[in-house]
Parts: sequence; C-alpha cells; structure tokens
Amino acid sequence: MKPHLIILGAGRSRGDGLPLGLQRVTLERRVLDWQLDAFSQLSPEVSFVGGYDIAQVMQHFPGLAYHFNRDWESTGSLASLALALDALEDLEEGRRDLYIAYSDILLRPALVQALAAGASDICSIAVDSKPPLKAGKQPESITLDDGSHEFVGLIRVPASQTQAFRSATIDIAASAKQAHLSALVERLQLTHPHIRLNGVAAGGLWAHAEHGKSVAQFVLGSKAATLARLQNRVTHSKILALEYFTRMDYTNRRDEILARLAERFAQERFLIVRSSATDEDGFANANAGRYHSELNVTTSSLGSAIDLVFASYSGEDPLDEVLVQPQLDEVRASGVIFTRVLETGAPYRVFNYTEGSDTAAITAGYSRDSITQYVYRQAGADTLARLPALTRQLLTVADEIEEYVCHDALDIEFAVDASGQVYTLQVRPLMIDDAYQDRSHDGEIQDCLQSMHAALHALSSPPPGQAGRETAWSVMADWNPAEILGRTPGPLALDLYRHIITDRIWAVQRHEVGYRDLRAWPLIRSFAGQAFVDVRSSVNSFIPASVSEELAQRMSEYAINKLKADKSLHDKLEFELIPTCLDFNFAEWQQRYQAAHVCSESEAKQLESSLRKVTSNIVTRAATDLTAAKALEVRCPELVRPFAPLSDWLRHTLHICAEEGTLTFAHLARAGFVAAALLRSATRIGILQESRCAALMESIPGIGKMLTDSALSVRSGDLSKQALIEKFGHLRPGTYDISTPAYRDRPEEYLDPIIASAHSAPALPFAWTSEESTALNSALKDLDIGLNADTLLDFVRTATVGREYAKFVFTRLLSAVLDKLAVEGLALGIAPDRLESMPLHVWLEESVLTWGKADSRAFLIELTERRHQQHRLAGMMLLPPVITELSEIESFAIPASNPTFITVRQVRAPLRLIFPGEVVKRSHVENCVVAIANADPGFDYLFALGISGLITAFGGPNSHMAIRASEFSIPAVIGIGEQALGCLRDGTFIDLDCQKKRWQQEGITCA
Repeated sequence: MKPHLIILGAGRSRGDGLPLGLQRVTLERRVLDWQLDAFSQLSPEVSFVGGYDIAQVMQHFPGLAYHFNRDWESTGSLASLALALDALEDLEEGRRDLYIAYSDILLRPALVQALAAGASDICSIAVDSKPPLKAGKQPESITLDDGSHEFVGLIRVPASQTQAFRSATIDIAASAKQAHLSALVERLQLTHPHIRLNGVAAGGLWAHAEHGKSVAQFVLGSKAATLARLQNRVTHSKILALEYFTRMDYTNRRDEILARLAERFAQERFLIVRSSATDEDGFANANAGRYHSELNVTTSSLGSAIDLVFASYSGEDPLDEVLVQPQLDEVRASGVIFTRVLETGAPYRVFNYTEGSDTAAITAGYSRDSITQYVYRQAGADTLARLPALTRQLLTVADEIEEYVCHDALDIEFAVDASGQVYTLQVRPLMIDDAYQDRSHDGEIQDCLQSMHAALHALSSPPPGQAGRETAWSVMADWNPAEILGRTPGPLALDLYRHIITDRIWAVQRHEVGYRDLRAWPLIRSFAGQAFVDVRSSVNSFIPASVSEELAQRMSEYAINKLKADKSLHDKLEFELIPTCLDFNFAEWQQRYQAAHVCSESEAKQLESSLRKVTSNIVTRAATDLTAAKALEVRCPELVRPFAPLSDWLRHTLHICAEEGTLTFAHLARAGFVAAALLRSATRIGILQESRCAALMESIPGIGKMLTDSALSVRSGDLSKQALIEKFGHLRPGTYDISTPAYRDRPEEYLDPIIASAHSAPALPFAWTSEESTALNSALKDLDIGLNADTLLDFVRTATVGREYAKFVFTRLLSAVLDKLAVEGLALGIAPDRLESMPLHVWLEESVLTWGKADSRAFLIELTERRHQQHRLAGMMLLPPVITELSEIESFAIPASNPTFITVRQVRAPLRLIFPGEVVKRSHVENCVVAIANADPGFDYLFALGISGLITAFGGPNSHMAIRASEFSIPAVIGIGEQALGCLRDGTFIDLDCQKKRWQQEGITCA
C-alpha cells in the first residue's frame, strides 16, 4: 500500500513572503518541487497542513490533500501534525508507512531511500551530527542514540508503528500546542519507550530552504568539486585540468599526492594552487579573494605552495580543500560573474572584469580600471544586442553553467586568452543573505521594470512649455537626491523632500530670478522607490525666460546629447552642460555653442544679455535673503510648538518651511553657485590662483565654526550644554530620515566629542592683493553684473554663509515635524522600523478628510505596511545613476566619475569606511580619511572627531560636505562615484593630493 506523506507548512515565512514550501530558492524549482521529487520513487499520498496564505499553496499544487490549521499563528508544527493525524483514521490499520516533513527543507532522494530502508519496527529520524550552520531560524536539537544532533525535520514511521505513533502524538500535542517535532521526539523517548526511534545521518542530503549557505552546499558542494563536475561538459568555456584534495587526505598521504600531481602536470610550465575552504565565499564571512592563491608554482615547489594555501585558511577543518591547475598564460582579460546580486539576490547578472594578465585583480579588490556591467536576467533581445561582445559571450557561459548545476546564484571566475577563448577558473555558490533567498521577488521586480519602461516612454515627449525633444534621468543632476536622501530613500523622506522642495519650490525660486517658468512640473520622479531628476526639466529651468524658444530648444538638446556622450557629467550639469549664470568664462561657452551650431553670434549676445540680467537679480537679492533666513530663525521656537489638530500644525509648519525656509535656502544656494562660478572662472582666465580661492573659502566662518565656538564656550563654562543642545540639537545624520536620531537625542555621541575637541581657531583674514583687485575690477566692469572687487568679496561671503545658514534654519522646522510624526506614529501602533514608510499625505489630510478614528488608524497602518514592502523591494532594484535610453533599465555600466577636490592640501592616513546608520566613535576615525556614500548637514559632527580627510561617492563642488571640508581645511575628494567607493578597502592607507587632483589607495591610483 502506498505510504502517506504529511508536509507541515502552516507557519509564517521570513519577511512575510510566500508560504513555506513555495519559495523558489534554486533555478526554476520551489521547495515543494524538491520534496515531491525526493519522494517520487515511493509514490506517496501527500497531505499538506497549511495556515499562513494556504490558498497560494493550493493554487500551485492542486493535486495535494490539504488540512487547514486555524490556529497557525499560536501553535507549533506538532499541533499541525496532530491535526492531520486525527483526520487520517486509516493509519490505525497499520498497513502503510508514514513520512512527516517540514515544508522548508530541501531533500535528496537518497535521504528518503535511507529512511525507507530502515527497520520495520523502528521509527527513523533524519539527523545531522555536523555543527549547525547559521540558519534563518534556530536549529532544532534532539538527543538520540546517546548523542546530540540537529533535527532535520524528516521522520519515517513504519507501518507497524503508525497506530501507536498516531495515538501518542495526538495525546502529546494536546498539552504542547506550541511545540515542534523535535519536542515530540524527546517526549516519545521519555513517555513512550515502546515506540523505538533511530537516527539516520542526513549528511549533505538536505538543506534548510531559508539559509543560503545550506542551499548552496546542497546544490553545488565545494568549488573544486563543482569544477570537476563541469569539466568536459561545458562547451562555451574551457576548464583546465585539475586535481583537488582535502586537508585530511593531504595530511595522511602527502607524498603520494605530491607524486601524483608531479606526474599529472609534468608538462606544465607553471601551476596555480587555489583555495577551496569550507567557509569560503559566504555572505556573512565575505571570504572571496581573502584566502591565498599561489601563482607561478613548479612541480618541485608544489609542497610549499600547498602548505601556504592551507595556512591562509581561518581554521583547520579537515574537509578544507586545495585545488591545483595549470596556470593560464597570455590572459587578455579576467574577472568575475555574479549571476545574482550578492547583497539581495536580485535577478541581475553582474559582470566585473578588467583588461590585463592579473587574474586576481577583481577578486582581491584592487582593480580600479575595471568594467562593471549589470544585466537583468530577463532582459529583452534588443537590450542584449547592445551589450559589449565580451559581455554577450560571458552571458552564454553563465547560462550554460547554471543549467548544468541547476542553481542560479553563482560566483564564476573567468579569464580570456589572446584568442578570445573563455576559461572558467572557479565556480562557487553565491552566498546571498538568508533574508533574500526567495526568488518570488523576481516577478515583482519584472513588474516594476515593465511599469518603469512604460512610464519613461510616456515621459520622453516634451511637456507643454519645455524645450527639447528628449530627456534623461539622473540621481545627481539637480538638488542631488542621491547625496541628500540616498539611492533608495525611505518613502517618508522622499515625501518630505518633494513636498518642501522638488515638487514646486525648486521652480519658484528660478522663476523669481528670471529663468523659464517650470512651476507646473516636478523636478524629481520616483521610479521603483528611487529618486531621479528629470534632466530636461532641470536644463529648461536654467534657461533665461527672455531667450527665444528656438535657442532654448537647441540649448536643451545640446545638454542632453552631451550627457548621453559622457554620463560622468550628470552631477556637473551647471558647469559642463549649460551656462546658468554670466561669469568670466562665457566666451568659452559661446565658442562651444557656435562650434556645435547651437547659436549664432547674435543669439550668443542675446543669451549673454539674458544671463547678465538673471545673474544680477541673484546677486542683488543675496543679502536680503540672508536677512530673511535670520528672521525665520527668530520665529522657529514658536513655529515648532505643535497645536491641534495635528494635521493643521503639520501643514502650517511645512508650508512655512517651504515658502520661507527652503525657498530662501534655494535663493542663497543659487547665489552660492554664482559665487563659485565667478571664482572658478576667474582662475580659468588667470585673474586668481586656485590656492587663493581656497584661502578665501577657508577664511569664511560657517555653521561649523559657529558650532565649534559654542562647544568651546560650553567647555569654558560660558554657555550651558542645554543651550548648545537647543541651538544645534535639531541636526541629524540624515536630514529627512525619521529613523535617524537627532543630536539632541544622543548628545553624548554627537555633541560631547565636539565639546571635548573644540579649540580656538584664529580668524583667517583675507583680502585681495592690489593686483587681484585691479584685475577683478576690470573684468567685473566688463561683466556688468553690479559687482566690483570689494562687493564681489562681500557677495561670496554672504552667499557662502547664507546658503549654510538658511539650511540650518529650515532643517529646524523639518526636524520638529519628524519628531512629532515619530511620536504620533508610535502611539498609533506603527512599529519603529515602519515609521520611515508612513505616508505624509495621510497625516496632512487627517483634519480635512475625517473618518472614524479606528478606520483612519487601520488605513494608515495598512498603507504604511504596503510602502514598507515597496521600500524593501526598492532595495533590490538595480538602476543606473544616469538613464539616457530605455534599454538602460535592463542593462547598464556604472559610469566613471570626475570628483571634485577640496582645498589644495595633502594627507596620507588609514581609510575608514562609514556605513549608513553606523554610530561613529572618535577612536575609530581620528587621524583617518573617512569615506562615506553621501552626507548631509547632520554628519557635520564627523569634523569634530579628528578626521584627516574625507571621501564621498556623491556630491559636487557646491555640495554641503564640500563647503564643510573647505571651512575646516580638510582635504576632501567629493563625488568619486559608486563604483570607485566600492573598491575602497577599510584599514588600508590612502593618499589624497588635492593640489595635483589625485587620490591613491594601495594598488589604486585615481586622477
């Protein structure tokens, strides 16, 4: 009679994803597919006990019998088993075997057969005696056969024992409803000794589906064994001859192994001895490239080379392996293919390779001139046809290897010889974080990309009032969302940024000084949770309103075409793509435009006159705007006091923040750009030296100096610490991020180090030399923007101080809003990690669209949860920093970046990488160069921790951290790009030479 299989899958999966058993953790196979295949030779009748989202399981596997555990949220797997057993009355007859399995384990048929071969009167329990891997849930341990083991989650009850087992299980479950099967095994041994139990070693015949390393080892084995399986099978790449052996074998049979290797590779000039450790290349350990590989090995030096490789391992596992192969000569290119994204398991292939003969450059992390190409796994034929020839060739290599090993999360190391032949050097499992094992997110990502494709296509045509037939999209072209918010900002942070700046205020400011009217159009749009600047809208907003429509059209198209040709310019729009003010360098722009047939000589004069008017407007109002910022600060204590109803206070506060705060800041920021353009162009035409411009900027005291002076007063007793907190406590690392504590919340971390290290810095007087003053007066007279040398100096100081001061003021209002939203959100039962996903519009409309309190709360929580899940998905989406073609959302290379160097100073110091949310201690970064992806005003405290230099991935010459670095005379490299940041290695020494505009990490030189 056919056996019966009960699969227990009532519980909730990790991250509230698909029900247990439906996760697709390997290529095109769900967990239940693996289980049913493992049992296929027995042809059992199958029952599934479900609870959480059981309907999905029923939809995908309609041929199973189902039992629904109504109490699945409060009971354990034992209660689910008892529920099924109670319904299977025929088990009382004792005529067929019973199998029980958890739904979150992968099984090999050999393990099922091992249990089936057990004695007819003993229950077989699958166990693993090896130390448990760190899994997504706590491993279940049992004591059996006088030893402690990990319980696999698989039991066979022979027909002769089913009656007794059924009765005992139902009885035990009645008093242990939250227990699991491991508890049942323990209780049976204590209270039902007549039911005999025996352990069956599972070895490598099973895996926990929610644990990446477990799944990878189950599917692939060691990288040496994987290469051996692929040898003589793959046709799109070659695998060199290989030999591999364990530490145990080598220790016991060293001479025999060395003799075999010498005979096998006698004709080879050189060999390579590679690592294949049991703990290599895991997500948690990040050991790829860490362990030693010995190059240029001869047969006579094999012994010492093997000893060196084994010695490089972190432990002495007897199952560690070493791999020996011929060394490949005449390498033209080499690199690594990740067939999914390492951090999230997202469905993109990542190709990272470099030209040259060093096959370890990529894995060791010291290649700077490498190519990184991302290709969506379901990319269309048109997208694939645009790929570089080598990338297309590597795609076929990866496809073939995935098909043979039945796994789609691989780390493939390759090399290409002079003839173009690809060699697969290593194939390892890609150890994806356990939280992202489920491939079901692939469908959601596909839906997002399809929707994004449609949206970008619809937005490509010019809207009314905008010039330019095409647009492009950038994360840094204008108002720098990637720098201020990060690449995947919290939904609430993006709501706030749009509300107070990029939906309207950005265009209001530009319209008020004489640029084209873009007030009807948002600057930023969110695609799959990532903020992108509409470059066409940005370019249009910098064209003076008095310029003819025909010239505006050509200027817009020139800028977009230039960006398409060089994507690294996307964060330098105002200096490289379009003139936004009249400076000393307009003749160069005129020459460029006329050479490219953008404008005639008469049109150039029209543009010059229009830019002169806009620039004069900006210069004229700067002092008034600074006065307005100071007036708003006086009102802040009153404005931050909430009143009822809350939504009215929020609307009022954010209205003031936008109309009087960020609008004033936008005007002063524009003045800051004009000041920087005037100084920069003055150096280009030889009026000023770059060192003199740097000296000027260092002489201007800003918010950083104000904070340092106040901290010094606290230390001397002239100012209370509470007064310091009241003045600066609203700052937070992550200005728009509700999950980041403000300085006032953690003064011991942010303010105390500043108080402890504050020192009196003498004022740095600055004045033009007589030669500079004469030259500037002459040039400014010709420019005719209402400035002379003296008033230029005043303007530069006003604009520089005003921009940072206005930001300091409006963020006080913003911080108060974040604090209040956090308090109210927690009071309504929103979890702390969900606060960043709350919808701003719901809070703003509460007193306008009034419903029942319970209904409103439920709606807020439901929408917050939905946005939280969307934000999690956004973290898995890979999008380029610049999009100029629709195909680039499916395949893109990271563009190189041209960084900005701040000061003309030099420094050599250890490098410290700072990650989002990290609490930074002085002891960790003092006398070090700090590297960070993006940093806004809340990170100012870093300058009080004794850092020697600064590197950022995002930012430009007028970014907040550029100004701060200049103020504190800290050498900085701003905006090196995501790819270059990813090459940095914590703890290595790094040289910054801002005078020569180059930076160098050990093994990497960048200019």
